[in-house]
Amino acid sequence: NQFIHEAPPAFSLLRHMGRPRLDGRVRGKFAEAKLAKVRVGTMDLKIACIAIANNATLLTRNINDFKIVPGLTIADWLT
Repeated sequence: NQFIHEAPPAFSLLRHMGRPRLDGRVRGKFAEAKLAKVRVGTMDLKIACIAIANNATLLTRNINDFKIVPGLTIADWLT
């Protein structure tokens, strides 16, 4: 599948005490999105920022929530 590949090490989403920790590029994208007042749930916004920071396409069934995130490339998981 052209969309699915192993994430590069810089992308690593680490778990620490049940909360994801994000690398510097992702934190920057997340801060920009929060300043722009993108109205998406926090975890969805973090997922979107991971994809943006890594120039990746986000596969999701939840197109409606993610389509409002600027700079995010999305594809419908079901098609």
